Amino acid sequence: MNHDLYIKWIPPPTNWLKLNLDGAVSVLARLAGCGGVLRDHNGNFLGAFSAFLGDCSIMTAELRAILFGVKLAIQKKIANLIIESDSSSAICFIKLGCPKSHLCFSLVEEIRNLAGVIPEVVWSHAWREGNLLADSFAKHALSCQVPLVSFDSVPSFASIAFYTDKSAFSTAVSEAPDPCENRCGGGGRRLWNGFGVDDIFEGEGCGECWI
Repeated sequence: MNHDLYIKWIPPPTNWLKLNLDGAVSVLARLAGCGGVLRDHNGNFLGAFSAFLGDCSIMTAELRAILFGVKLAIQKKIANLIIESDSSSAICFIKLGCPKSHLCFSLVEEIRNLAGVIPEVVWSHAWREGNLLADSFAKHALSCQVPLVSFDSVPSFASIAFYTDKSAFSTAVSEAPDPCENRCGGGGRRLWNGFGVDDIFEGEGCGECWI
């Protein structure tokens, strides 16, 4: 039986900033991209990026997004930051550590070391439907295929997602089994938006299936 969930982007507390990050992989083209967006407690746009990554796994794309985001935060000298991703596995790796045998070990360690430069950091997981603005920048990276593009204002391709978040609009979604259950038994779950599935896969299941 499906249960409707109402999910929206949640702004950070006053005097904090939030950095939303996402990775996207085109399974058919075997290409990946990532993106991120920085906002304040009023939802004001403070900067964003899109980065084309070439051929890599969804886990690598999610972690690369976080790495670019951390570097952006350091560049802007941010003191209080919430870093939010819809990859629960990536967030767990950063918070709890990554096995040395894992292909992403060195990437995770680089992120953890760099994040130590930021005075106050909170790591947070968001459902995909609460991360749509970051998703638009990740998908833009797939279409433009430029190594790294920075944005000082909201671009046209992201305007709908941006103003949707600003108006605190909620999207109703239904739960469906994560594809991970059919591949590794990870027991994760994915949110089905009712519009069908294209070749862009943005959930990671247990984090092992898509490496």
